[in-house]
Amino acid sequence: MATLELIDALGGTGKISRILSMKQNRVAMWKQRGIPSRWRPTIWALLEARCPEVAASMDRDVFLNVRLPADEDAA
Repeated sequence: MATLELIDALGGTGKISRILSMKQNRVAMWKQRGIPSRWRPTIWALLEARCPEVAASMDRDVFLNVRLPADEDAA
């Protein structure tokens, strides 16, 4: 799902900026640059709480950009 669609699903840049206590223009920049990695866990939590159908349609690991080692021991 595109960043623009996610922002719209959560109520737009104004609502997100109020929830996160940040300036609206910073959230608006996400439409062009994408959601910064430091905010992705927070946005995922908002999606699960406010738009569970949207969160269910997405792959959590891809959204959070989780990279797991391929067939290697993590230890």
